[in-house]
Amino acid sequence: MKTYHFVVIGLFFGLMYGCGCDAPEIIDLGRLPDSILAQVPYRDGQEYKFSNSRGKLFNFTAQRESHDEYLECEKCCKIAYKYQVNQTIMTPDYELFDLTIQLSSIDSADYSHFIWVGAYLFYLPKNDYTDAGIEYSDSVQLNNEWFYGVYRIDYPDDPIYISDSIYPSRLYYNFTSGIIHITLNNGEYYQKYE
Repeated sequence: MKTYHFVVIGLFFGLMYGCGCDAPEIIDLGRLPDSILAQVPYRDGQEYKFSNSRGKLFNFTAQRESHDEYLECEKCCKIAYKYQVNQTIMTPDYELFDLTIQLSSIDSADYSHFIWVGAYLFYLPKNDYTDAGIEYSDSVQLNNEWFYGVYRIDYPDDPIYISDSIYPSRLYYNFTSGIIHITLNNGEYYQKYE
């Protein structure tokens, strides 16, 4: 009887640990080009100011870093894709919302910008600006200040995406200044201050 238990235990551990998968082949999708990294103008450790519609100034400190991530399936993949992610998190000196911008090299044909205002995600594709809710303008005047090469991104006005009574409804971005202006659904706004 003892021999039977050892055989069953041996088979159990053999099945558990003997059916491992081979390490997947890693395909490196490359680094983010400097020209794409430059489209997020924030520097690690620097402070940036925004003023709100009431004239109050807010300081945001940028934390920027790059790291590698992997795209793979859940079990026994033959191939895993390695790509670079560059993330900038701007934290305010006052209880407000964080601003996060993320780039990745997962698709070299479309280095898209993912921009979060708190928990709300705005998506700016690199190559195709015809998506609903995205408009490009050569110049835009916001509160008596002119900005050039500006993308206006509207947040979807759909209850599926909205969990708060006040949320960011529109974001203005350009590749030289970064986030220029954020409009909330209640009319309040935050604008880059220099």
